[in-house]
Amino acid sequence: MTSLGQRIRQMRKHLELTQEELCIKVGISKGFLSDVENGKRNISSANLLDIAKVLGVSCDYLLIGEEGQGVGQEGLPASLLAFGEAQKLSLKTLKALHGMYQQVLAFRSEEEGSGAEHFDWESLYQGVRGHLEP
Repeated sequence: MTSLGQRIRQMRKHLELTQEELCIKVGISKGFLSDVENGKRNISSANLLDIAKVLGVSCDYLLIGEEGQGVGQEGLPASLLAFGEAQKLSLKTLKALHGMYQQVLAFRSEEEGSGAEHFDWESLYQGVRGHLEP
């Protein structure tokens, strides 16, 4: 069974983030993050929430290894994860697509959208893929 620190490290590495990059995004010291990842220090709920947001996972996942309802293991909609698996896209690309989706939602009213599970991920990906892949 993995610990909180191990799950943070696994997700950080999965997203190809260094400790320093994660620390800058969260606003914590590298020494503190290292101690948390190695199980030497406890973490406040505020720092845990900030880390979870940057890593794109729920606090539930980091604390106990399980996700909250309606969210995939990486904190992404199941429909996006399924699309990414079918297209063999990296998690980094899926996170970028999800971020773009959230920006699209910010400019729409709630009546116009039908939710992430029914979103046309293929169309979004085709429209932006030149900006996502080298």
